[in-house]
Amino acid sequence: KVRCVNAMLAMIEHGYYVVDSQVAYAMNRSDIASYCGDANSRINARAVRDHVPEVAGMFSEGRVFRDELIANDKAGRRNQNWLNDILANDGAILQISDSNRNVVGYFAFLGNCLCLNWLLPECRGKGLGMRSYRGAFSEWFNINADITEIVTVVGENNAPAKKILESMGATAVDSYFYLHKWT
Repeated sequence: KVRCVNAMLAMIEHGYYVVDSQVAYAMNRSDIASYCGDANSRINARAVRDHVPEVAGMFSEGRVFRDELIANDKAGRRNQNWLNDILANDGAILQISDSNRNVVGYFAFLGNCLCLNWLLPECRGKGLGMRSYRGAFSEWFNINADITEIVTVVGENNAPAKKILESMGATAVDSYFYLHKWT
């Protein structure tokens, strides 16, 4: 992970290439405090420990899966390990359900970080993402009274997620570049 553009450029000159670039956003408790919930987006705060392999497979659009140097089965195991670590360290995986109580997405939180989030492709672009983010952030703030800010990282090219976060009042606080060396 490289946070300085000059360092990134120097690394590219030495044979590294950019795998992904991301933007970190911070959301303050006070920005989400007025959220009252939404009947069309239900948050299930139970940790889904028994479904970690299934949930991990749904996070297949991330940078690890896009990296041609990492086999998909290894990327899947990495996500499973990551989710198990989140759960083992007092984090939670929140389920997002539609109005028919079908699970349509997940949010994985640890401390003040939204580590992973995912929504079924067929549910995107219909307003459920906005309701889900609001609901998940609100739920996590309610579960963790001592947290005043949640930080999450989204892909530089993920315009829908950036639009949602910015419309909720989240502030871009940093940029990251992920690099690998040509082999």
